[in-house]
Formats: sequence, C-alpha cells, structure tokens
Amino acid sequence: MQSAQAVAGQTGGDLYGTSVQDQYLVFTLGGKQYGVDLIKVQEIKEWEEPTPMPGTPNEVRGVLNLRGVVVPIVDMRLRFDMSDAGFTRETVIIVTRIQGRAVGLVVDSVSDVISLSEGQFKKAPTVEGFDDHHMKGIAALDDGMVILLNADNLLSFEALQL
Repeated sequence: MQSAQAVAGQTGGDLYGTSVQDQYLVFTLGGKQYGVDLIKVQEIKEWEEPTPMPGTPNEVRGVLNLRGVVVPIVDMRLRFDMSDAGFTRETVIIVTRIQGRAVGLVVDSVSDVISLSEGQFKKAPTVEGFDDHHMKGIAALDDGMVILLNADNLLSFEALQL
C-alpha cells in the first residue's frame, strides 16, 4: 500500500477529502455510519474484554496487551454519548494510530472500505454550539452519508495518556 504522502502527491490532493485516492474504513455506531482514515488503521480485532484501569475517563474500557504493547481501549458509543448497546459477535476493536500511539476503538461493527471520488467529500456543517473538532467532513454516497472522523482529534488528552 502506498503512503498517504505518495498518494496525495500523485493526485494533487491534500488528504482532507479532495484527493481522489482518499480511503476510509467505515464502521457503525447506533445504526449510523462513521469513517476513519484507512492509513490510520493498524488492525481490526474481534471484541475482547480489556483489563479495567481505575481513574480513567468513562469512555476508556481498559487496556489490552497487543503483542507486548499496552493499548488503551475506548468505547466509541460512550465517547459520543450514546447508550450502551452491549457487545455482540459483530462488535470489534479497530486498532488505530492516534497522535503517534496505538489506541483501540470499540465499535458496533465494521462494514466497508470506501474510496472517495471527487465531489463526494463535503465539509462538516457549522452549527452554533456544536463542537465539530473531531469531524473531518461528510461523505455523500449513493446509499447514504458517512461521517468522516479526524482520528487525531477524537480522544481526550486523558484517554491518550494511559
């Protein structure tokens, strides 16, 4: 797989939705679709109960030891103030690189990898009182919309310090 910089250089894009080569891993939370830069994804793991850590933010379920690396596991339902739906066979942990470190994101399911073409990326709407720093934009697809997340702004400082 080519690096993001190589892809951006070939297409003239800026890696924020204007490049024809932008790819996102699409996952679901509460029946809604979200996407994270594929370049940030290390692996997808089936659900495994993490070891709880006292004194962590509510959305941090605990930590897992992944091949010798202690990785904080963040429940994205709790991060986005959604109700807890429990864990099913489809629940997975997306291990991502956020601000230079491995972090596991618990999601309801993973559905697809999408490649955005010109015109499918829309900037996140500006709504007064809504903090959109974790959103990169919206992908307008034939079968609906995918909220594209900015992985580096997804988590609190405290969640990244584990």
